[in-house]
Amino acid sequence: MSEEQEVLSELNKNLPLDLQEGVTREAILAQLELVISRLLQQNASDFFQLMYRLDISEDKLNAALASGEETISTLALLLYHRQVQRIRSRRDHPPYRSDADGDLAW
Repeated sequence: MSEEQEVLSELNKNLPLDLQEGVTREAILAQLELVISRLLQQNASDFFQLMYRLDISEDKLNAALASGEETISTLALLLYHRQVQRIRSRRDHPPYRSDADGDLAW
């Protein structure tokens, strides 16, 4: 599975993205911009709850919101990059399994 497909899979857990597998980064970002714009216009509270669930840094979120005309695209990039970071972190640091070593089992 490509990194874009992994990002799409992760984002689809929390956002209603209308994309098929095999999409490009640009298509994901364009769809994110639409969803973010709609959320901010319809229900800002849901938007901020989503940012919390997706573990977006408050400092980065505030900086993106203050970015002026590019706010929506900056937010889309922020979400995209955070998902990439989470995927790479999980890949590089798999969870410890205590059942792998019988001597350590309780």
